[in-house]
Amino acid sequence: KRLGIKAWKFTPESRFLSLNIVRIDDKIVRVENEEDEVESVYNGETDKIRVVDNDKNDDIIIKISFNAKSDVMIQTNYPLFNINKALNMQYPPPIEYWFYYYEITISSNPNNDKTIIAIGLATKNYSINRLPGCDTHSVGFHSDEGRTFHNEGYTGSKYAEKWGKVNDVIGCGYCPNTGQIFFTMNGKNLGIAYTSLFYNWYPTIGSNGFCSLNVNFGQKEFKYKEANGMSVAGIISQELLNKVEEIIDVDKLN
Repeated sequence: KRLGIKAWKFTPESRFLSLNIVRIDDKIVRVENEEDEVESVYNGETDKIRVVDNDKNDDIIIKISFNAKSDVMIQTNYPLFNINKALNMQYPPPIEYWFYYYEITISSNPNNDKTIIAIGLATKNYSINRLPGCDTHSVGFHSDEGRTFHNEGYTGSKYAEKWGKVNDVIGCGYCPNTGQIFFTMNGKNLGIAYTSLFYNWYPTIGSNGFCSLNVNFGQKEFKYKEANGMSVAGIISQELLNKVEEIIDVDKLN
């Protein structure tokens, strides 16, 4: 199955859209040429994919606006596929070679002192009225006190400084080899937040107020430079793919 970065979208509940609690504006240049999509490593399950870098387009803008009075969350339509399984890696490449990653940029947040914005990962069918991290099988980084949350209520653990100002750029990364999850702020890696978490993760964001975010799945250059060449679809850099292929014999998988 061919899946590129453009296949990933946030898909709110229909009632969120009808009540204008969440609005999504995407200006995406659709790819007409199949060669610009993702090339399968070998036929079979949908998580057996290989991503190439010509899926990128710098004109793609995905804007998400929240108009909430309580906690709401939205998830992507696809999870972070298991590329280890896809490549049948007996000896996975060093972790620095690749990881999953996406970023949000705050474009509007007029009530920064009261509005909470959360970015993270959660399993499918996560509660739509809980921010990521505040329920089972989820991880979240919250703006109000810079705390991270994992399978818990509203206590969390101190992780970084408060964020949520206009132009703040927050990223979420997942290393499938180790189950490590980390977050970034304005291009700086804040360190490993959690480890040994192996689930079919879906990128998940949420808020309890009025704000707007721009989402980058890898279609544009990341603020966190070390993530360039990565995406929610895995590796999109041909140079990095070549490094992986030096470790495993991809031809044997075809």
